Amino acid sequence: MSESYVTIDVAANTQHAVISINRPPVNSMNYALWAQLSDALTYCESFLPPSKVPTMTRPKEITVNPALKITHNKESFIRGIILTSSLSKNVFTAGNDLLELYAPKSSLEQYVKFNTAQNVFLGRLLKSPLLTVAAIRGACPAGGCVLSMCCDYRIMTTGTGSDFIGLNEVALGIPVPTSWIRLMEHLIGGGNVTKLLTGGELMTSIAAKEVGLVDELVDVSGLSFKDAGEKVLGAARKYAEKILKMPDSGRLRTKSDMRVQMADNWLARVPMECIGGWELLNDPAVVKALGGVIQKLSGAKNSKL
Repeated sequence: MSESYVTIDVAANTQHAVISINRPPVNSMNYALWAQLSDALTYCESFLPPSKVPTMTRPKEITVNPALKITHNKESFIRGIILTSSLSKNVFTAGNDLLELYAPKSSLEQYVKFNTAQNVFLGRLLKSPLLTVAAIRGACPAGGCVLSMCCDYRIMTTGTGSDFIGLNEVALGIPVPTSWIRLMEHLIGGGNVTKLLTGGELMTSIAAKEVGLVDELVDVSGLSFKDAGEKVLGAARKYAEKILKMPDSGRLRTKSDMRVQMADNWLARVPMECIGGWELLNDPAVVKALGGVIQKLSGAKNSKL
């Protein structure tokens, strides 16, 4: 059985699940982690109440991935999810596992498998009929940032010393995927996106709130990893409970009209982006840049992340 990186917890008397990511040291996202997140989404959607929205139907019977750790009595509906990190470190996720992108250690077949799993999950999350909330404690670059952008609402900490978020792929010589660009443009506007993405910049959570990339801030100054995590998760639960007091029908129809076409376009791009992405990752300059970063990280005992 695969290592378990994802936990689903549905507390009694609630209708939302907390999906926790735990792949030490920094929740770097490899194929197995993306696949488990996709299976966790499928599981939660399978417990949706019957929906009248035709474009957002709930799955039929599913086979549960044995790698998932699930706490759920299976009698309650799941109408929302909160995505968070359970690491003992102020990191939501440091983004994609660079070994999945480093051509000398991969292959076209493996990269297509990885990239497809990642982007199919993200496209599904973007249009999921579930209420989706990201509870972000600490660093949230690259793949972690796009994961949060696919959620309906983003809550992020201040005061950890590592509260940064953004799509910084360009700093490694890798272009930001088209669908990721379009989503950030949708959230914060094209002018801001051009500067941020072409410069490979990360923003503080405070700056991200100012431009609309983050919806709510939680100050965790002086708190332990555990207490900081509980505080941001508590804020996420509070928001989810507020929204889920309303009937689902209006929210679902509105979300469908706003996001289904964008998500479907995203999913349609995946095969072509796999081929183009693999060609780019074999560029000698990119191989050299990624190899240098991997070597630096593997020897960095006191890395910020």
